[in-house]
This record gives sequence, structure tokens and C-alpha cells, in this order.
Amino acid sequence: MLEVLLAFAMLTIVTGAVLGVTSSALQGSARRVERAWLVELARSVTEEHLATRRFIATVESLGQYEEWHWRIEEQPAEPIVAMPGVALDGYVTVAVSVWNAAAPERVVTLESVVAERPAP
Repeated sequence: MLEVLLAFAMLTIVTGAVLGVTSSALQGSARRVERAWLVELARSVTEEHLATRRFIATVESLGQYEEWHWRIEEQPAEPIVAMPGVALDGYVTVAVSVWNAAAPERVVTLESVVAERPAP
């Protein structure tokens, strides 16, 4: 009887350890999937903004879809040095930050340097 009790105790300990390791692995995987989703959302928002930016007068905007939020900011970029002594002006940095409302501390920011906004 004592052997059976010890066997069940060992089985409980081993099962608890295995479940703990599995749980932490699944949590890490879920965080990586969420980060991949945030990166794809940032790319989509950036592409949409770049396609429609000449029709929008603002240089900063906020948006959301369900629990997903984003912020778009445009700033003048530093002149790009094409070759020594030749700097190209007329570029802006478009920064898109995306996050989940449930975890606002996990923000993904994607920056792109693009030509100045064309005149309408």
C-alpha cells in the first residue's frame, strides 16, 4: 500500500512539472504569435497610410480595430547623404506604432523614410 501511495506521489510531482513546462512554452508561443500579428498590422497600416497620405492633411493620427490600436506620426527626416557632399532633402519619417489594448506595454513600432507628401 505504501508503494502505491509513493508511486502516486511521484506521478503527481512529475505531472505537475511537465504541465508547468508545457504551460510556459505555450505562453511564450502565444506572445510570439501576438508579436507577429502586431508586425503584420503595422505593415498593413503603414502601407494604407502611404497609399492615402496625400489625401489626408494630418501628420499624426490614431486608429483602432476591435482591441488593436495604432498611432501614425510623420516627422521630417534627416537629409539622406547620397554620396559625400550630396544630401537629399524632402523626406519624412513615418512611424506606425501598434499595440493590443489588453497589453499596452507590448508596442511594435515600424518606421519608414518616404518622400515628402505630394501636392494634391
